[in-house]
Amino acid sequence: MNIKGLGMIQRVLPLLLTAIVASAGEAPVAPTPATPQPVASPNQPPPAIAPAQQPVPIVPQIRMPAQPPIQQPPIGQQFSQQPHFAPQGPIGFNAPPHGPELPDVKDMTNPAYLLGLAGIHLQFGAIDRAEPLLKTALEKSKDPNQKLAITQALGQCLERKGDNKGAAEQFESAYNGATNPSEKAQLGLALAGTYLRLGDADKAQSIALEVAKPDKARFDEPNIQQNVLHTLTEIWQAKPALLDAYLADAEAALAKEPNDTVLLQRLSDIYSNVKHDPVKAASYSERIAAAHPDDKMAQYRLAASYQQSKQFDKAIDLYKKLMAAPGERKDEVRSQAFQVGMMMLQAGKKDDAVAWIKDNYVKDMTLSRDYSMVSMFYEQAGMNAEAEESLNKQAELAKAPDEKVDAKLRIADMAFRKKDYDKAESVAKAVEVEFKDNMNAQNRATAMIKRVEFEKSRPAGGAPIVAVKPASTPPAGQPQGQDTKPLGPVLPTAPAPDVKPRGPTGNAPVPVKAEAEMKPSVQQPNAPAPDAK
Repeated sequence: MNIKGLGMIQRVLPLLLTAIVASAGEAPVAPTPATPQPVASPNQPPPAIAPAQQPVPIVPQIRMPAQPPIQQPPIGQQFSQQPHFAPQGPIGFNAPPHGPELPDVKDMTNPAYLLGLAGIHLQFGAIDRAEPLLKTALEKSKDPNQKLAITQALGQCLERKGDNKGAAEQFESAYNGATNPSEKAQLGLALAGTYLRLGDADKAQSIALEVAKPDKARFDEPNIQQNVLHTLTEIWQAKPALLDAYLADAEAALAKEPNDTVLLQRLSDIYSNVKHDPVKAASYSERIAAAHPDDKMAQYRLAASYQQSKQFDKAIDLYKKLMAAPGERKDEVRSQAFQVGMMMLQAGKKDDAVAWIKDNYVKDMTLSRDYSMVSMFYEQAGMNAEAEESLNKQAELAKAPDEKVDAKLRIADMAFRKKDYDKAESVAKAVEVEFKDNMNAQNRATAMIKRVEFEKSRPAGGAPIVAVKPASTPPAGQPQGQDTKPLGPVLPTAPAPDVKPRGPTGNAPVPVKAEAEMKPSVQQPNAPAPDAK
């Protein structure tokens, strides 16, 4: 082969490779390298034009058959409710993505392939098809991590099938084989829940308490402890005698280790959320805060315990102490000052609360959030004019459209609760007009308008009137008493769902919920509820 032929091959080969990998469209054209052009100066003649380059031969494109797109599951969609098993690809299988079909795939013995197929079946609810695939995958798998994933998936499959005994066996195997501390804790709680469904509350509690032992290696320890309390609460509700025995054992253990923070916190949670004894819960929170005076979260939990147990004066003193702590950030001081005002208000000291808020919070307000917070205070204090003024200021300062909508519809909600239905309707309609391209605003404003229309349809002392045409002489052949058509539209006990094109384009209908499903635009703690008729 001569030099000229070799040069031709070097030019054609990249184009040929490009054509082979292309699947559709026009043939790609090889980019021509840019030739640097000299910069002309005022005293130099323009550069000469380069001679035309020799044309590059065009290679016919080789068209490959179009491949169907791979359908990936939506982000976050899992094959079960457990957080661990969400396979995003074959687990423990490192085969190349392209190539001939492997023998163990062809004869259905590749564990990663079987796990992937089972995951698809579980995604679409085909549990009976997923189960044999997972059992075969578990038998064929040799990789420990892969076996753990298959075991957990099989447990979840059996649980969904209603085979709690089989699920417990798989979860127990996975729990005993797990090495990751956080993963092991989640498997333990799943196993405890399965034993509870089997009616073995004692076994369920034993596993949950084993998981409850603190472990610094668990990165999500606070979340795990919350899940432990939730699981234990379900167990104790099923068998209350277990709770009494646990409390006796916990008190005995606490006598030996009085500063066991984990046990103190669990007892506080139990008395607060299970036994519903907030005063007793606060006593444990006091011991935690005393043992950890520099732990700010412990102080905040104690303040919350005081509030729950209605020991408002203690909560006020604690918040004031936090405000005076050295090194406290300005935003934290403002938040604590607001809480002092709210505690005074809940303690029935309205005049003191208003004076405190004006001296320690209102005078430094600059952000829209400040006005939102103080509007809550004013509304709970019954100072509706001040609350509305604050909400208008919030809407003025807010930059996000949804925040503006929230402020305006809170004004409508206040008017609705005062039975000023005309004002509530007017504000909601103004929101509809101002935020016509905001779907959230349209939905919420429409819901308010429907609530107003429903209330206006009520008579002075009861349910809406249903007008019925009195019976008349029926036509020939029609039995007497069947002509009961209403004179007009029958007013329902709750507004019927309405659909209006209120989307940005005017084409997307927005369903409006019935009155029974509607809620106030803003739900605030201790705020007066709408009048029930």
